[in-house]
Amino acid sequence: MSESDTLSKPSKFFGKDAREKFLVFAGDCELINEYLHLKSQGSVFVLLRYINSLLRSFGYVIFANNPISGFIIMVSILSADPTAGLAAVLCSTLSFLFALILKQDSLGNLNGFFGYNAVLLGTCTAGLLPRLYDSVSVDEPKFWLFLIFTTFVSVYVTSALANLFRYLGQHPIPCFLLPFNFLQYILIFCLLNNSVPPTVLSEHLLRAPGRADLVPSASPPSERYPPNAERTGEGLLPSRDELSRSADLANGTPSVVSELPLDEDRIPGNVSADTSANGQIVWNWGRVFSGTIVSASRVYGLDHVPASAFILLALMFYSPITTLFCYTGSVIATLLGTAFAARPEEVYDGLWGYNGFLCGGALAGFGFVLTVHSALLTFGAVLFSTVLQHCLTPMFSALDVPMFAVPFNLTAILFLFVTSDSEKALSRPANYTFPEKHRYEFNRRFRREFEGYPRRARVAETSTSKSDV
Repeated sequence: MSESDTLSKPSKFFGKDAREKFLVFAGDCELINEYLHLKSQGSVFVLLRYINSLLRSFGYVIFANNPISGFIIMVSILSADPTAGLAAVLCSTLSFLFALILKQDSLGNLNGFFGYNAVLLGTCTAGLLPRLYDSVSVDEPKFWLFLIFTTFVSVYVTSALANLFRYLGQHPIPCFLLPFNFLQYILIFCLLNNSVPPTVLSEHLLRAPGRADLVPSASPPSERYPPNAERTGEGLLPSRDELSRSADLANGTPSVVSELPLDEDRIPGNVSADTSANGQIVWNWGRVFSGTIVSASRVYGLDHVPASAFILLALMFYSPITTLFCYTGSVIATLLGTAFAARPEEVYDGLWGYNGFLCGGALAGFGFVLTVHSALLTFGAVLFSTVLQHCLTPMFSALDVPMFAVPFNLTAILFLFVTSDSEKALSRPANYTFPEKHRYEFNRRFRREFEGYPRRARVAETSTSKSDV
């Protein structure tokens, strides 16, 4: 079969011509971008570009650069948490406008490249932080002013990190969620500095962690500012009632001691429905399975099983390969989390699965062309990210801030520097699109080289025979 016959052979996924797109609307839906990119800057087409960028930015967070997938995810988030969803829409809209005004990459802006980190800033800041910190409220104007300013800065930070990682290795490396993580921590400390008295905040952040702080936990403690205690010039002290009660207990006052439970009536400490009498965790495997599902919404800072199911459905529409490896990564990380988690709720709530979810989608088929070797590398990266999360947990617990996607970012960027002697083992795509197209182009390239080898061999043999004559 000649090379021209190979290229014109009908493809199951790409139609009669290799230039046709995968199922037209699946994958990265490139036809829409090509159409909008070639049109003028008229008001109608600017509006269409904005809608395309807005929808893609919601899916871009989990590598689904598809407006239909993004629409499903956006509706899921709005249904699960309207405040977080509206904040995400606002941040994505502002990032599109800022990138347009600041003359950033127009094709990247059309793809939602400047908006996906802004989406996470919106969902996590408006949906997650008020649940973690009592002093953070969406009703305060300064909350939205800080969020808008951070969204503006995110355009520059995303552009800077993308250019930096483009030249670090032999192949371009995405900046993933690094802009979001970097700016979200700045935003947290700005909000806390403006909501909590500086003395209290500095004492809290700089105090030496106790034993309770060193217990591994993927989420911050539930107690938040302002605490229910008397505030004095020296800091936080117990109330008079607590001091008098402690003195009564120390002196053995009968009225107080009589209220204490008898030894035979006492229940071993920390015994719950998920903990046995000897302190061993008894896992509810049904809820563990639920944790593998809810990891999908945990990426967006939400804890909502129906939203997670629709997010997986949207990801399936974009790429079955990405869906398979994202969920497999979530399962592996969640199961490994059962060995590390201090509390079962951390596993049940998907806190140990979302970094594995992201690692699975970032490496298998997206960062590397899908092969046996890239699949093994992906599973190794998922294990590494979970262990890294376990190692970083005490530090983030002492700082009293969420970990977000720090383990995923460090792991994915590190493993994308891995190379191989064989190009067929770990092959990088020429352009980041979607796994099925990466695999198709990979097979076509090596098929062309394989079919061209006999022709080159015959030419070499003919030239050798002529020289002998």
